[in-house]
Amino acid sequence: NARPLEDPMLASKRKLGDGDGDGRGKKARREDGQPAEDADLTVEERLNFAVTPLWKMAYDEQLELKQKNKRELLRKFTYSLEHSIPDQRDWIREQKKKNEGLCCLLERVRPSPVTTGYRNKCEFSIGTSPGGEEKTVGFRLGLYKGGQISVVNPSSCLNVPERSKAVVQAFQTYIRQSDLAAYDPVTHKGHWRMLTVRTTQGAGLMVMVTFHRQSLSEEEVEKEKGGLAAFFRDGDGRACGVTSLHIHVQWQGDKNVIHFENILGEKHITEDLLGLKFRVSPQAFFQVNTLGAEILYTLIADWAQVDGNTTLLDICCGTGTIGISLAKKVEKVIGVEMNQQAVDDAKENAAINGVSNVTFYCGKAEDLLPDITTQLHRCLDVVGIVDPPRAGLHPRVLQAVRRCPHLNRLVYVSCDAGQALQNFINLCRPVSKKMKGMPFRLVKAIPVDLFPHASHCELVLLFERNLRGDGEGRGGAQPEPPPAAPPPPPPSSSSASSETT
Repeated sequence: NARPLEDPMLASKRKLGDGDGDGRGKKARREDGQPAEDADLTVEERLNFAVTPLWKMAYDEQLELKQKNKRELLRKFTYSLEHSIPDQRDWIREQKKKNEGLCCLLERVRPSPVTTGYRNKCEFSIGTSPGGEEKTVGFRLGLYKGGQISVVNPSSCLNVPERSKAVVQAFQTYIRQSDLAAYDPVTHKGHWRMLTVRTTQGAGLMVMVTFHRQSLSEEEVEKEKGGLAAFFRDGDGRACGVTSLHIHVQWQGDKNVIHFENILGEKHITEDLLGLKFRVSPQAFFQVNTLGAEILYTLIADWAQVDGNTTLLDICCGTGTIGISLAKKVEKVIGVEMNQQAVDDAKENAAINGVSNVTFYCGKAEDLLPDITTQLHRCLDVVGIVDPPRAGLHPRVLQAVRRCPHLNRLVYVSCDAGQALQNFINLCRPVSKKMKGMPFRLVKAIPVDLFPHASHCELVLLFERNLRGDGEGRGGAQPEPPPAAPPPPPPSSSSASSETT
């Protein structure tokens, strides 16, 4: 049986005292001014505020808010840069005069081409609804009523596609007919744990079910697999048009191992992006807003300024979308990704699209990059593109990037620039024992909105350095001075909202 560990949301609620479980407390306010918990709101409205906090705002107002958030973040970065790197102060002050107090140009936010039903991947919990209906499939509301975690159907959520909502309804019907209980994250008892749905712009529809075995026998587990497959193949779930059905059967000893078994249809789905086709596996990363990703990748290609002599270093490459989309414009592409399924997809995607000048490596970037960059000594023009997780890049990755000869342009796609600020500073630090290689300078940045109605927004940053040795763009390559006392915190700004995720 599952080990009954304490649910982290419950621990957070206890720590906050009378907080509402979302980490903000009862007195917190959302960006639209609504209280965090309002008795006058319907359950659906409370869910929308939890899932898409900006849903009450006009989209133009959402973009303005995200522009202000990124400006405030770059203001903090400028302040930190000015106090951390004395050699660059004169240059930074000059840039601040040109860029309204920032160390670089901040371009206007790029909007998403679609604002509703855009999420091609949605993860749904299974639990009890606020009205007491068991085995409800949807999003966790984050409120504790009588010791229970509320789960609300996503039918009113603006960012969830209609096909995903149909799968949720069908799967809920199926498990309510089952004798097996839903998994309880507090007691760690029960079986039905999670539903994940991935959609494409075409007919592809992948459904992934996470199921806890508990004390069931192998025969009982196989019976559940067969029943689930039959439901979506021949039963009421057939109307959903599922093309790929997977199940992950958990048990106590494999809490760190995730393996989805294909029990119906194809093993993968295929998405169209920028005129190319990309295979997507259950666990592979793919941008959740496909049309928004086309805007993002087109911008990256423009900023990368590649040509036929360029070697493109694609770090955290996922299924290879960025590298493959640029492959025909460069001499070769080298991709690094730690998820084996994603690497397998990337290799297959290259073959599907007739791209032969790409090589993908599986492993942690901090382990692979030092050797890879050593092999690039003969390459005359290297452009780096990084799209890391929210926490940013490992310090060893930054060291390898800086030591890479002829890498003079780096496009950094940050999904949480607040957490990655130290990455930006380390890219710009002068040469030292830890940070060898010429420093970069931040040239420009632009927000790209892939998440309408949510607070989150991508930030693309272009770093450049001059490796010709003419003294321009070197960013102060003198040895790093002795460490100084940490600078005081930057002055607060009441004109912009803080960075949120």
